[in-house]
Amino acid sequence: MPLNADCYIQSPHEEFIKAIIGINYVQDEIYIKIKLTEENKTILLRITVESLEEYIQSAKIKYNGELLFEAYDGFEYGILSKRFNIENSILKEIVVQGNCTISKEW
Repeated sequence: MPLNADCYIQSPHEEFIKAIIGINYVQDEIYIKIKLTEENKTILLRITVESLEEYIQSAKIKYNGELLFEAYDGFEYGILSKRFNIENSILKEIVVQGNCTISKEW
């Protein structure tokens, strides 16, 4: 995902909030909004390594207002923008495995 994209995470769990200590975020009634910097990406990657993604109900990543990715149920399933070129990336394997699809609309 590109740097400076906006990541919107829906997670009402206290464990998730504790895990993102060190990240500046904005929270509204539904989402926690995180700017994807190198440092923030590292912290968010640690969350997946520590299996805290189960606390995430849904997530969206937008760049310049354009939706790039949506995930549901602790990242069990995701949808990628059709604008991604996945041919030479790890994303192709994830799509082939059926854990992610490519949007026909966006």
